[in-house]
Amino acid sequence: MADTTSWNDPCPCGSGDAYKSCCGRELLREKRQKRNRIVMILAGVAVAIGLLLYMQRDIDKAQDTTPTKEGYVWSIDHNHFHKLDAQGNIVRDDE
Repeated sequence: MADTTSWNDPCPCGSGDAYKSCCGRELLREKRQKRNRIVMILAGVAVAIGLLLYMQRDIDKAQDTTPTKEGYVWSIDHNHFHKLDAQGNIVRDDE
């Protein structure tokens, strides 16, 4: 014989109610609470990942501040544009 109680059997506590209407309710409540905790943790992790990705996108956008200008190249060392010739070489002003 199995020592388990099915949902429709009389409750082993002796109340006369079906197990699902008596002590089984507590078991269901515990399962729901556990499931809800897991769902909340997963939702929190998803929100955290979303925020990190959003912040990383803003950081990447902020770091990409190199100015652009057609026919010129930005010099980080000199902090200004240098003109390019047709071959893509820097044209020096003193030549």
